[in-house]
Amino acid sequence: MVIYIPLISQPSKKGWKVYNTRWHSRRDLFTNRSYMRHLFIAFLLCITTQIYTNPVSFDLEKCEEYVVQDTPEVLLLARLLHAEARGEPYEGQLAAAQVVVNRMRLRNKTLREVVYRKGQFDGVTTKAFYEAPSTSCLNAARAVLLHKHYILPLDVIYFHNPRISTDTDWTNKLAPYYCCSYGNHNFYHQITRNVRNQVIAR
Repeated sequence: MVIYIPLISQPSKKGWKVYNTRWHSRRDLFTNRSYMRHLFIAFLLCITTQIYTNPVSFDLEKCEEYVVQDTPEVLLLARLLHAEARGEPYEGQLAAAQVVVNRMRLRNKTLREVVYRKGQFDGVTTKAFYEAPSTSCLNAARAVLLHKHYILPLDVIYFHNPRISTDTDWTNKLAPYYCCSYGNHNFYHQITRNVRNQVIAR
């Protein structure tokens, strides 16, 4: 029995050449080192083509880790989240991050101006603010800053933990503007003008 198998030769100056190799028995076919080497290369090419033409799909919003180059803004926001909401669920960290972004937009301020403004966030004065942020806090900061993954209305600019808040006068004035809760934090809409003059600037 004569078997003809098309094979790919070694690359040459003129490119790859396809030719037929002839064996007179199956034993010759599978003991020929050249054929087995080419068969192995063809197998690797098939696997590589399958990997690159059929990548695993994923939902970016549900992906726990985004493969991105973290900017100083992302790291700063992640540090703030680590100080303010490191014990909260991921949705709570997303909401806290959006409060910061909402303040940036409504007040026309940079991230640094919002974060470091006196009286804004108590977490800035804690040791946790200078620690390496957790992966969850980094993901929340990336999602909000880079991918605009918002879960709150755009006018929500306040949040606090009612269990540990000591400024009861402030929290009582925020009560009419309650929006929702995530974890231990309550979130509030922007205070309207007719009430703003009665409230301490935050």
